[in-house]
Amino acid sequence: MPIYEYVCAACTATFSHYWRSIKAAEQAEPPLCTACGSGTTRRILSGITVLGSAGGLTPGEQAAQGRQQAREATITPKDQIDKLRSKPTTT
Repeated sequence: MPIYEYVCAACTATFSHYWRSIKAAEQAEPPLCTACGSGTTRRILSGITVLGSAGGLTPGEQAAQGRQQAREATITPKDQIDKLRSKPTTT
């Protein structure tokens, strides 16, 4: 059950269309534009995302990585802490 992307030649809108089968998509005329109703649409190549072990991070892994980076940004480095501790206090 493929979902193909199309672009309209009249208004340049892009949209997706669900087909019941690849055979149905190949035999039918391209769908009408969902934005302007024009019949001058053509199928385009869709962008893809590689996730997980196939070479990228899943959305959950990306979120966890972002949270870890935010936590690390709030931590004062040890060398700065040591410098602050070694300064004499003035009263």
